[in-house]
Amino acid sequence: MILVVGLVLSVFATSTSAEGQWRAAEHALWVEGDVQKARVLYESVLEDWPASSVAGEAHAGIALLLEMDKSPSPRIAKEYATAARLSPENSKAGDWWIASGNHWQVSGDNFAAQQAYEMGIERHPTDADRARLALANLQLAQGEIDLALELFQTVASANSSSLTSVARMGISVCYERMGDLDSALAELDDSEAQWSERRNRMVQRSEANRH
Repeated sequence: MILVVGLVLSVFATSTSAEGQWRAAEHALWVEGDVQKARVLYESVLEDWPASSVAGEAHAGIALLLEMDKSPSPRIAKEYATAARLSPENSKAGDWWIASGNHWQVSGDNFAAQQAYEMGIERHPTDADRARLALANLQLAQGEIDLALELFQTVASANSSSLTSVARMGISVCYERMGDLDSALAELDDSEAQWSERRNRMVQRSEANRH
């Protein structure tokens, strides 16, 4: 009994210490603006309590600091991916997978980027459509028009007010690259002023093709 209680108290103390160190790192970064202090504290969490409940947050914190330092993208991608793996229940885990994918894409590792986006889609439903958009743009950049179109259409059909217009623009781009200007034009909402230049250009191209 005494041994069990001792183990429970030991685990509790470790968790509390890890969380306290992580909170100190967050305070150093966001309140004090002391980047170096924050880095040391995040790293101490990972060195002293690598399996703690805040280890994922510590990896994400280091990734953010690396972004601020403009460090090479692969290292940042790995930190975000590790954060997501360690803390899959964290509300930011989907964001971390997307960020990892973005950094892999910047570094030119499209396979790793695709894997990261797919993890976001499969494991984090609330962030899945944003991950689909990211993956669709990756497929589009690689010339995989059919795959990109399917992903954009999936997002557009979800009727998410914040993502629908972006998805429809992606659909429009796909149709344009397929040579279907009428379908591409149909996806551009007249109420979206930001797409007016593209819409006007496509109208001109469509009319020119009819003559």
